[in-house]
Amino acid sequence: MKKIGIIIGTTRDGRIGRGIAEHVLKQSASSTTASYDIIDLKEINLPLLDEPYPAAAGKYQNEHTIAWSNLIKGYAGFIIVTAEYNHGYPGSLKNALDYLYTEWSNKPVAFIGYGYSALGSRAVMQLRQVAYGLQLKAVAKEILISLATNVKDGIFLSDANIDSQLKAVFVELEKTLA
Repeated sequence: MKKIGIIIGTTRDGRIGRGIAEHVLKQSASSTTASYDIIDLKEINLPLLDEPYPAAAGKYQNEHTIAWSNLIKGYAGFIIVTAEYNHGYPGSLKNALDYLYTEWSNKPVAFIGYGYSALGSRAVMQLRQVAYGLQLKAVAKEILISLATNVKDGIFLSDANIDSQLKAVFVELEKTLA
């Protein structure tokens, strides 16, 4: 069975992304096509990019980069869960993406954004550009979550609309697995 990684793009304490990712993981349990795992960038704890060569060269020098590379190689696709910070996505996510190149190449990716006024849409829009540069195959469907509507007392609360969209994302993502 192919594996899909659910990447939590934020590393802040009190982040909602962890709760969203856990909900995605729970909803994915019925898949017969793929298995899903959470990849938490806070736990991975990559330093700011410190490799002497561009990622496309694949000449990794640091143990943390080699470990990150080996982890990502094991996945056939991804769902990126991202907050929107100041009309963009978190630096921790950009850093993690930039560490690697061929490990991302030709793998499908779906996006779940969350925020207040724009619901994470600007972060997802920027991530689509980065995905293109990394040769990730971004699927058309995405999920945008309102922190004002779907979070209470720091807890993510899904609803029928989000769960329906999530099922559609699973179908589209799993259809594109290599």
